[in-house]
Amino acid sequence: MWKSGHSLMKAKMRETGALLGGEFSGHVFFQGRWYGFDDALYAAARLLEVLRVRVAHAGRAVRRPAEQPATPELHVD
Repeated sequence: MWKSGHSLMKAKMRETGALLGGEFSGHVFFQGRWYGFDDALYAAARLLEVLRVRVAHAGRAVRRPAEQPATPELHVD
């Protein structure tokens, strides 16, 4: 989970070697092939593929993320 913004996410994923990343805005990013899919079916299919290829048991891949502060969305009238 990282700041919103395509270039910010790509840089953070490169820095950390993440296979999967998400913006606070809800967009999903995958390492490899392409970056930045906001399509739920594609995201689910890619996540299942990554788990199948990289992890023998899905439960081992899931851990509680570290608490990260986030500011609420601001709307200016």
